[in-house]
Amino acid sequence: MFTVLNSAFILLLTPRFGTTLTGSHTPRIPIGYNTINQETLFYVLTLSLKYMTLLPITLLFIFTTHPSRFAASLNKLGVPYKMAYAVSIAFRYIPDLTQEFRTILNAMQMRGLGISREDGNLRRRLKNLSLVVVPLLQSSLQHIESVSDAMDLRGFGTGRSRTWYMGTVMSLADKLAVVLCALLLGLAIFLKLQVFPGFWYPF
Repeated sequence: MFTVLNSAFILLLTPRFGTTLTGSHTPRIPIGYNTINQETLFYVLTLSLKYMTLLPITLLFIFTTHPSRFAASLNKLGVPYKMAYAVSIAFRYIPDLTQEFRTILNAMQMRGLGISREDGNLRRRLKNLSLVVVPLLQSSLQHIESVSDAMDLRGFGTGRSRTWYMGTVMSLADKLAVVLCALLLGLAIFLKLQVFPGFWYPF
């Protein structure tokens, strides 16, 4: 849904955005006040494929990687431990946020605010669902304040370095994965500079 809405807004609000990236203009679809060109269609297609490709990998990474091991690995690679610990807390908070959302939603449904098809039209269901946002934000802020106070009481951030309870030693498979990623990056740079110099990729 996000990809569809994003593509629609790009095509309707900036139908010639692809021209700013390629320098060419090939009109395709007239929409009254402007014309969607081929370059913008190609940009939207590439951007949508990028989102659709990254989302499964990101979800797989989140649900299969232990936050403490990931933070320790980041610190071992040279990332400051404060930043690595912030990433660890963010990963840990995702399941808590999901559980809190379900708890608040169940409590509101018990009070008669439903979001199923039997509870009214789409507008009413969206309005009922939006009522979950305020208590969810309040609960999230309280949780963040509790974690922040606990870290301050334990003196987090006073030392220049820290040790980690959980750590991961690079195995042969990890080293092979790093080499493979480096080779793919080198191949992409070679293709960009030598084979497809006019091909652009929207970051």
